[in-house]
Amino acid sequence: MNTLPSDAVASPSASRWRTRLTRAVGFLLLGVGLWYGVCWGIWHYHSRAVSRSLRHRDFDEALVHASWCRWAWASDGETWLLSARTARRAGRFDLADEWLDQAKERGARPRLVLLERTLLRAKGGHFGEVEERLHDLLRASRLDYPFIAEVLTDEYMRQYRFSEARDLLNRWIDLGDEEIEPYLRRGWVAEHQLDLGQALSDYRVVLEHEPGRDPVRLRVAEILLKLRRPAQALEELAPLQQSGAISVEASLLAARCWRERSRLDEAEAALDALPEGERQVPRVLAERGHIALARGQGAVAEKLFRLALGDLPRESDLLYALQQSLLRQGKTPEAEEVGRTRRDAEADTRRMTEVMSKLRLAPTDPELRFECAQIFLRNNMTADGVRWLEMALEVRPEHQQAHEQLAACLEKQGAKERAAYHRAAARRLGGG
Repeated sequence: MNTLPSDAVASPSASRWRTRLTRAVGFLLLGVGLWYGVCWGIWHYHSRAVSRSLRHRDFDEALVHASWCRWAWASDGETWLLSARTARRAGRFDLADEWLDQAKERGARPRLVLLERTLLRAKGGHFGEVEERLHDLLRASRLDYPFIAEVLTDEYMRQYRFSEARDLLNRWIDLGDEEIEPYLRRGWVAEHQLDLGQALSDYRVVLEHEPGRDPVRLRVAEILLKLRRPAQALEELAPLQQSGAISVEASLLAARCWRERSRLDEAEAALDALPEGERQVPRVLAERGHIALARGQGAVAEKLFRLALGDLPRESDLLYALQQSLLRQGKTPEAEEVGRTRRDAEADTRRMTEVMSKLRLAPTDPELRFECAQIFLRNNMTADGVRWLEMALEVRPEHQQAHEQLAACLEKQGAKERAAYHRAAARRLGGG
């Protein structure tokens, strides 16, 4: 009978070691599998959360979820690309640039990395350099359209290039991606083009999908009031008035609606519902002035209008109301003086309309942008004035007057470092 070689027979201790080793390898593989499973689960959960946050344009929350995605799957280039895109949309351009480098190193698709770098450059103050390139990319890919159109329309809306923005938004909506952002933007553009019917229609689409968008509901009520439909505007405001802490804007709109319907007690009650500190807001004082004027209380109205004009000195409608209150009191010389101020303000409004028309033909003309800034500043609209001064400097960095005026505005706002930079630039350009 044949027998096995002695060295082929495993000893009991060797068999035990082999069993232990097999179990250890099994546990190790199980642990690795569980670890990757946990990481995948974390990545999957937070990836969906990023998408959800981005749909609501909550970019800060999206960045938090994106950080978990990077932790769970640090080797994935597409995760880093998504993080970079989110950072860019959140205005965190430094992080976007850094994470794009990481995305490229980890194998993200080169075409998408290049697209995102172009979009980042556009948002980083170099829009004019890449504008045509973005239009080329827009024509090349339907999938990238929302990302590119978002950046292009951002800039066109900022520069009041409404026709160009609206063309892009029409196409964005025609793609049928079920996004509400293009409707919101087209509503804003249409409103500024005085196409109130289209604005109303687009804003209603937004509210159908997201009824909690209170600022949009306020825009709908404002448009309905402009269209002389105060009863419908009040219906639109009802959810806001029932939600507890009502905003100044909602209270003012409600008061205007009631006043339009000659229900002055209800108009006053809408303003009385505001907290004490908000009852002295200039526009609230102005609305109380309108109510007093409607009641025939000329002296009360005059006092309220003058208080409001302290912060709104070139408000044409408010100047007209003050003029009427003076005339009803027989203060003709004062009314004539206010009338001259009102005519100057209305002349500015007409000139702004002319300048905007010219800007549609020459959107990058620095002198037209500078003139817009002058009109805004004359009418106490400092934020808009600063924005248009900055836009003039975007296309002509050597514009000395723009630097001087921007420095003066920034100093008043307490932005000393930025003001010093523009003051130094103005002196350098003036040879000082």
